[in-house]
Amino acid sequence: MENVNLIDLTNLIEALLELAFLALVVIVIPWAKAKLSNEQEAKLLTIFEIAVMAAEKLYGAGKGDEKLKYVESYLAARGVKVDEMRKEFLSNVTHELKTPIALIQGYAEGLKDNITEDLESREFYCDVIIDEASKMNKMVKKLLTLNQLEFGNGMVEMERFDIVALVRSVLESSDILIKQNEIQLLFQQSEPMDVWADEYMIEEVVTNYLTNAIHYATNEKVIDIRVRKNENTVRVSVFNTGDPIPEADIDKIWIKFYKVDKARTREYGGNGIGLSIVKAIMEAHNKRYGVINHSNGVEFWFELDG
Repeated sequence: MENVNLIDLTNLIEALLELAFLALVVIVIPWAKAKLSNEQEAKLLTIFEIAVMAAEKLYGAGKGDEKLKYVESYLAARGVKVDEMRKEFLSNVTHELKTPIALIQGYAEGLKDNITEDLESREFYCDVIIDEASKMNKMVKKLLTLNQLEFGNGMVEMERFDIVALVRSVLESSDILIKQNEIQLLFQQSEPMDVWADEYMIEEVVTNYLTNAIHYATNEKVIDIRVRKNENTVRVSVFNTGDPIPEADIDKIWIKFYKVDKARTREYGGNGIGLSIVKAIMEAHNKRYGVINHSNGVEFWFELDG
């Protein structure tokens, strides 16, 4: 009797495993193809690989070829794309690091070879080395932040906080940069306005929007920040006067390392990662964000639960 029960239990387990495997093939994979972005699909590869291993255990090596065919072909197709993504990422990182590394090497060799002996020139060489090293450090930190967000390691810690106070804190931290760039800042909101989100992450969003506005503000050099309540949501917008974003680029600005004006981005030490972090943070919150071209400038915005 015990043997019969054991056989029944084994059959039941195998049946459940087969049902789960078929669900993966019939439901999960087609859904992934239809609904997920390339990066999100890439994260499912590990799950699919485990499923392939489980199927081999279930059906026996060499016996589950037909059942594995669908998944293996899918993995092969996605593997090519994932490999392309890795190559593109490495290419972008290499490109971003190439200039600061070359400058650091050149100025360090100049110091070593005593190309210049006056104190002022030597200090300038050291300043360039420090500045370029700082740019590389910032880029690496941003990449680490972005990686944590994209792979779900940066957990969203929801809390209630005053978004107006947060904006004012970011403005105070950026005061020197605002004055150096001769920005005319407009922010008239004084009443507290509570939102529900991860305060640290939203501070990163506001900082990235403001930094972007400071470096791209031209003409009157006005930055206008507004916080508005709309029923159950609060919208924060950062507008700067200047040239609108070309329509061909407006959907690409959220992509890692993408730069509309490469010369200006390099000039202020940008690397095209800031808006990618905004995208990852807002999608982690499952909230809306975007950009609007105006005749006299550009407005970036995001929304949170109020």
